Amino acid sequence: MTGIQTREQTPRVLVGPRQRPGLPAGPAVGKLTGRDFLLIVRKRKWLILICFGIFAVLSVVSTMLWLKFWPFYSSQAYIFLNPPSRTVLGTGAMYDRDEAIDRYKKSNAALVKTNSVLYSALDSEPMKRTQWYKRLSKGDPKLIKAVTELDEELSVMLMPETNYIGIGMTVVGKTSRDIQELPTIINEVAKAFVNTANELVNRKRNEGIEALRDSLKTYQTRLTALQNSIKEELSKAKIPAMLRQRDSLTIEMQDVTRRLTDVEMLATDAEAALSAIIEQDEQGLLATNPMVLQAMDADLQLRTLESQLRGLEVAAPSVENRYAPKHPRRQEFITSLNSLRYQIDVRRRELIDTNVKSLKVNFQQRLAVYQKQLTEISERRNRIMGERRSMDEHVQNITRMEEEKQDIQDNMQRVGARLQDSLLVLQDVSAIIYNFADVPLEPSWPKLPVMIPLGCLLGLVIGLGLAFTLEFMDTSVKTPSDITRRVDLPLLTMIPHTDDVFDEIEDVRVACLTNPDSLVGEAFRELRTNLLFSGPAERHRSLLVTSPSPEDGRTAVATNLAIAIANNEQKVLLVDANFRRPAVARLLNVANEAGLSDVLSGQKPWDQCVQGTKVTNLSVIGSGKLPPNPNELLGSSLAKKMLAEMAQQYDHVIFDGPPLLLISDASVLATQLDGVILVVRAGSNTHGIVSRCRASLNRIGAHVLGVALNAVRATAGGYLQKNYDAFYDYHEDEREVVKTKA
Repeated sequence: MTGIQTREQTPRVLVGPRQRPGLPAGPAVGKLTGRDFLLIVRKRKWLILICFGIFAVLSVVSTMLWLKFWPFYSSQAYIFLNPPSRTVLGTGAMYDRDEAIDRYKKSNAALVKTNSVLYSALDSEPMKRTQWYKRLSKGDPKLIKAVTELDEELSVMLMPETNYIGIGMTVVGKTSRDIQELPTIINEVAKAFVNTANELVNRKRNEGIEALRDSLKTYQTRLTALQNSIKEELSKAKIPAMLRQRDSLTIEMQDVTRRLTDVEMLATDAEAALSAIIEQDEQGLLATNPMVLQAMDADLQLRTLESQLRGLEVAAPSVENRYAPKHPRRQEFITSLNSLRYQIDVRRRELIDTNVKSLKVNFQQRLAVYQKQLTEISERRNRIMGERRSMDEHVQNITRMEEEKQDIQDNMQRVGARLQDSLLVLQDVSAIIYNFADVPLEPSWPKLPVMIPLGCLLGLVIGLGLAFTLEFMDTSVKTPSDITRRVDLPLLTMIPHTDDVFDEIEDVRVACLTNPDSLVGEAFRELRTNLLFSGPAERHRSLLVTSPSPEDGRTAVATNLAIAIANNEQKVLLVDANFRRPAVARLLNVANEAGLSDVLSGQKPWDQCVQGTKVTNLSVIGSGKLPPNPNELLGSSLAKKMLAEMAQQYDHVIFDGPPLLLISDASVLATQLDGVILVVRAGSNTHGIVSRCRASLNRIGAHVLGVALNAVRATAGGYLQKNYDAFYDYHEDEREVVKTKA
């Protein structure tokens, strides 16, 4: 409705498409938004404020009682830790990183509560004079109880990003004597810790100094032995002469190596030539050997025989021409020619054999000479290499010992420097008391600036927790946001509770007739507007008004909606379909003798049961008498025909139906009409019940237009109350304007 719109409503599509039959409804639980959280806080603000106030008062009262009867008094001593800059045996910084400094602080903090430190503190004279010591040491000569209590009550604090640690102790200030003795106990423990820490550091430094001195002695012994070895090595040979001799041997070695290479090449050539001669001899090719040919050319006997052979060969043609083939002279000539050739071959063979033997002997002799030279040169070479190796070993030994001597001297220098540094810092302290503990002048705990805000914060948290717990446990539908968020249905209108409006409404079921200008009447006009302008008229010509349970306001919504639409100059037929509790005819002052039951049973036509009312354009059909089988009658073909005829003659047909979850008549009607308006009573129906109605209507394929939220209560100071006030202020101003014009 235009007059009472609230920020609790969320914009939604009022009329959606009809679902198919048998389709189950989805879950009707939405997510909480920031606005929902604000609404819950506003709704439960008094609970939150009460919790906040109670815990604020409790925090103040408890803190004051605590300060009066059980205050805590604390005192601290601060100790400065001086970590060594380097280790005694190391070369690098030991505490270059913050992580190492933290480890050093934690190690010293752990040292504070060791038995050696605690017993040392308890053994001091100032500690023995305290009443605390006398009380704990009485009957306990070993001070076990005192050490245990001191260990439990002492606290060691690490000061971040500093070199300080704090030693503190807290007592409940029952007597001033305990408070006065508190600094003495802390300071004695701090002194004992400082002495112990410094003794440990000096002990470690002394151990390091002794280790350095032992290292120096070891290096000195090694250096003396090495110097003696160098002298002994130098006494074996004169190094300058040895170096010169090594140079000459190097030159000689180069010459011998060169000669050895040459002889090896000659021996290789001789061996290759000998192998070639042997191979030619085996293959019969020595006649072509240059040396053999040269020997043949130089032989006189062979030259004579070859000269004679050439003479006979020259005379052979004339002998062949002069004598016949078998002539004695010709035969003698041939015999002489063959004999001469044989002699030449024999001589050649003799020469070849002789030269081959000579060549083999020659090459074998040369090869033997070369091999002998190779043996001599190799022996000389090995001797030179042995002499050089011996000289190199002497030189390398001396060089190695000199290098080792230099390394030992460098190490001795470094160790000596560390020893000097350690001796210089031997008297340094690793821990000093930077600030002694003092007598506390005021309690350390509780503190009002801390306790009161904590109590207020706790009250606020508990108040919010209770508010949200109660809200989530409350499943009833109370506000428009419950419809849109939890049930997931469009909100058509929100009808205020009559106790929250200023108008005197005798019967809300006819508020549009008796109090048309009231806030309630405006709500029903908003319902009319949302229906008429939410879609085409044919989509909501016939409507069913139902609710989950009785007394939810179905009749009020159906009657006032019909009156509001009729006042808009549209023909409306209001049908009372609640056979068990009919009320429409009585509210509109018409007879209920013949009604819907008579039409459905076929006793009368429906148009004969229509009755006019004093509201223009509004007609009514009563329920009539209760039929024995209303469910079957509402689903009959006669009922369908009746609904079709009603829709043709009237702009809107509105049925006031029975409760949906109690009687099945409403479900039968819902499947035959254009739309269903579900009436939900705020504070009475739960969102689970409304979700069941939604699911039931979706299963049968009914078209749910939306929800009319009835009897909505306004909270004091809330948005609804502000809108109600604005509505009446606006109408009051309007009346004054009208009076002024009149």
